[in-house]
Amino acid sequence: MSQDQTSRSGLKRHRLGLATDHLMPHQKGTMSLFYLTLTMFHKWLKIGCSMVLRTARCAILGSPRILHLPMQTAPLFLSVPQGDTLHFGRGEDFEPKKVAEFMQLDRNAVSKIASVSSASVRWDENAPKAVKERLEEIGAIANMVADIFQGDAAKTALWFRTKNPLLGDIAPRDMVRLGRHDRLRRFIVTAIQEDKVR
Repeated sequence: MSQDQTSRSGLKRHRLGLATDHLMPHQKGTMSLFYLTLTMFHKWLKIGCSMVLRTARCAILGSPRILHLPMQTAPLFLSVPQGDTLHFGRGEDFEPKKVAEFMQLDRNAVSKIASVSSASVRWDENAPKAVKERLEEIGAIANMVADIFQGDAAKTALWFRTKNPLLGDIAPRDMVRLGRHDRLRRFIVTAIQEDKVR
């Protein structure tokens, strides 16, 4: 043990009232054993307190490994709805016709949005890829608005039909018909983000 370590050890024992320089050899041995026992007890006490605190935390908050606390959604993930509230389907189960009906889009409107001929617009598995993709994007926008209105489909449909001064006094549905659904999506995402910050 270095001189510095010895000095610090002696200082610690002195603070604890365990200085042994004035004791007889057999008394020093007893005091050393007592000091060792006290040191170990101190360590066990720290470990015990730590375990008690951890147990209390788990009892109140749940185990850290299974605890899932709600957190604010990052803006990066606000471009998609929380769920399929309007039941358009997802992936292979997606039904583009339901989106067209909800938004009141006829074949001509869908053809313009998807940049395909009106004759090619169909709703089965042979529907053009562009039709499926555009209607899936529009369906996601509609579901985002439905999430805001707590799943109220009627209120969501009314919102799309109503002229909105914040959108240039144009109805959201008309923005979709004019092929501006991506711009509408950005407006909605921004509004959701600002609402979460408040």
